[in-house]
Amino acid sequence: MKPAIQIGLVLLLAASAACSSNSNPVSPSGVSGASSVAAVPEGTPTLKANVPSSPMPESGSTTALGPSNTIAVTLSVATATATHVSSVQVAHRFQLWEGSTLIAEPLVPAVAGRTSWAVTSQLKFNTTYTWRARAELADAYGQWSPNWTFRTPEQPAAAASLPFAIPASCGSRPNPTSNRIQCVSDVARVSPEWGRCQGGSGVGCHRFTRHVAASLAASDPAWGLIGKAPGETQCTWNRCGGLSGEGYGEDVVAYLASPDRFSGWIGFDIVSGAGAPGANIAWGGPLPRRSTNYWTPVPSPIDR
Repeated sequence: MKPAIQIGLVLLLAASAACSSNSNPVSPSGVSGASSVAAVPEGTPTLKANVPSSPMPESGSTTALGPSNTIAVTLSVATATATHVSSVQVAHRFQLWEGSTLIAEPLVPAVAGRTSWAVTSQLKFNTTYTWRARAELADAYGQWSPNWTFRTPEQPAAAASLPFAIPASCGSRPNPTSNRIQCVSDVARVSPEWGRCQGGSGVGCHRFTRHVAASLAASDPAWGLIGKAPGETQCTWNRCGGLSGEGYGEDVVAYLASPDRFSGWIGFDIVSGAGAPGANIAWGGPLPRRSTNYWTPVPSPIDR
């Protein structure tokens, strides 16, 4: 569109807005604290456009945990349009608050149907955020949407107790049980237990296995360990042997592919030569299931 035509449309839409009866937009309740983000102009709307609607995530909902124990949030609204000139695409301003602090307000180009913004600000676990959106065209702006909220998920307890940052290679995948040797390898580089495992410690190998399982479960809670029946060789955080059923498989991570914990799991051996000097990382499986074994989540805290 030629600049002169666009300017004319802005003036037309602004004049129309001036004649409308839209009330002044208000800031979110209790959102007036200090901020490192410079707020955009407020006041009577100067652009005649419908108000963004149909928020996603839905207001009041809790978002899902993202890959590698991250908080991945994308805010989306039904795209607003200029009231009298529907062929003009209006940009969308998003505003995001944590408590009373404005933390971001990007201007996003409009997309037919829905306009989205993938939040790039660092969000916190188990925290409620407030957001809203409005249409903008050049220096003109429409009415703010209602205030919406979402809550971020709680940090997985097992993952929270890991002594290292979870490698990105342990994030979720469309095919979760595909070869995850890269995740195992990356955890071996940062886990303090891998050296003990290579030195011949069965307990060290089991602790390393918990580190891998917790890293995988951070983005896909279907990952866990294998529970053992009394008398079978098994490990706790502090010992391995023929225990009375309180332990887990020494070096096996398992994925719960169906709700049945006894028959719905798929196991993988992640240490070759566990319990002996010179152990190596592996991704062996799927392993045959035993009727006495069952899927169980990673203990929380991880050293329980």
